[in-house]
Amino acid sequence: MVKFIVVPDMADAFKELKGLAVVGRTVNLETLVDLDRLLRIAKVAYFRIQFLGGLSILMSFFNAEKVSSFMESKSVWGPWFSNLDVWSGQPLHLEKVAWLKLMGLPLHLLEPDVLGLIGASFGKLLHYPKTLEED
Repeated sequence: MVKFIVVPDMADAFKELKGLAVVGRTVNLETLVDLDRLLRIAKVAYFRIQFLGGLSILMSFFNAEKVSSFMESKSVWGPWFSNLDVWSGQPLHLEKVAWLKLMGLPLHLLEPDVLGLIGASFGKLLHYPKTLEED
């Protein structure tokens, strides 16, 4: 059974952040996890980072000038984001990050390439072990 919900046109979540935040997709999972540390190292004065799912974040600033200054400093944020836009209420693509737990895999198949093939059958791979000794 499939259920549908009709959302009223007046729904406008995070409207108070329009023009005071940016939405972006990090280049990889490691950058997403370390983003707050990277921003502190780069001395970016942001207010809050909110995880939106997948590799996406909403990062708010104290005022519109800080947003503009950050957007102009692509040399700083360029390596961290595959795309970045000022938040204006635009719809965003919904993504989810999931971890797979593989059980019962025969020992002769326990290698990174095989694990990557198995994971890719469920969706886009964000991370898989490069060496099994570490993971």
